[in-house]
Amino acid sequence: MAKFVTFLGLIFVVYGVHGTSYDKLYAYANEKVAEYFENEIDPALAKLEGVVVKAVYIVELVQIKLNQTWSETAEKIDTDVDTLINGTSADVSSCLSEYSNEKAKASEILANATSCVNAKKTTITEVYSTIKADIKSFINDLSEDTKSAWSCSTFNIWKLWKCAETYISSLENSAQDTYSNLTSQIKNFEATYSDFGSSLEDCAITTVEATATTRLTESYNTLKDCIAEL
Repeated sequence: MAKFVTFLGLIFVVYGVHGTSYDKLYAYANEKVAEYFENEIDPALAKLEGVVVKAVYIVELVQIKLNQTWSETAEKIDTDVDTLINGTSADVSSCLSEYSNEKAKASEILANATSCVNAKKTTITEVYSTIKADIKSFINDLSEDTKSAWSCSTFNIWKLWKCAETYISSLENSAQDTYSNLTSQIKNFEATYSDFGSSLEDCAITTVEATATTRLTESYNTLKDCIAEL
């Protein structure tokens, strides 16, 4: 941030002494101040955006895999159930009711995993959007605050600098605090979501497929035993 103060000082001295109109001075200074901070933050923001894109891609792959597993498993079991039912003339409604309940529970396991994954995707995109909005707000506010420094306009360059120096000192502290907060947000975001794939383990995606398949298989075996006892 010391660079910031020195930078503004150079603008005053170089452009003020040479008699550049204040309008041009304001425009130049505002542009350069915003540009300075954008150059500081933009690369980090672009990196975070890459984390989000990767996370969304991982979520899509997981969703496809979960849906595919469920569809294939459920389709196979349902085919076996149809064959079993068609092979008997007994009233199997009571047995089917129990099977349907078990199948619903297996489906719920997969649905919960999918919801969990979606929630994590929503969280990462929302946090990123908040940081991005905070940065944009910071740049805009900094530009507005910088304009206020030029309210010290005077034809005496030394009075001009003395007035602006006092204002810039206050501006520096405010900008430093906000800038530090933003860089902290960026670091926390990267630390939390850079290994997004591993965070999905909380959703039990590594075991949910086997759990659902096992549950469907057991429900089919229970149905078979139930029909055999009719």
